[in-house]
Amino acid sequence: MGKTTYSPEERKARLESAHAELTSAVQAIATSDDWRAFLEFARKLHTYSAQNRMWLFQQAMMRGWDDLGHVAGFRCWLSLGRYVRKGEHGLAVLAPVRVKMTAEDGSESWVLRGFKVEHVFAACQTDGEGEIPELATGGYSGGRPPFGWRAEGKELVPDEPEQEVIALARRLSDEGLSSRQVAARLEEAGHRPKVGERWSSVQVCRILRERS
Repeated sequence: MGKTTYSPEERKARLESAHAELTSAVQAIATSDDWRAFLEFARKLHTYSAQNRMWLFQQAMMRGWDDLGHVAGFRCWLSLGRYVRKGEHGLAVLAPVRVKMTAEDGSESWVLRGFKVEHVFAACQTDGEGEIPELATGGYSGGRPPFGWRAEGKELVPDEPEQEVIALARRLSDEGLSSRQVAARLEEAGHRPKVGERWSSVQVCRILRERS
């Protein structure tokens, strides 16, 4: 995979877009249940900054993923004996830009000069024989299966009861109900999400975007 070079204007535009998406991610977490879902998601990404965890959470939500499992860059996955599948789209993060500075006395140090947008990939976007660091016990390696699915060995298979909940949510959405109204109807019917006791609008958005 060749490395793309951006002009100063393009880098600035990418950072401005990243800032806008981060702001949108914060605004989208509107309820206590949304925050609990985010904290459950973020605690497994302790090597990333708070802003990157927030941004990764938003991107995972948009793809219908409850969890990312191990996350790494393209070359890091290669070093682990795995490769990113062709056609997979990376998850954007902000990476620091450091330059080496030489002082008058000849000593050298690295100085932070700003940030740039880089891309990482979740375990579920990779294949290969290499072991995934976060899960060394075998089985499905993409983190917690999304709602509507369960792990059997190294495969994801449909969870029929949860698939019925997804079908119900889609019917309610097609009838014109908002995500919050769908959440309320699911609770009235006695259905529960994988994380937390109550449905939030964020969780409803996830299952509405989930693969069929």
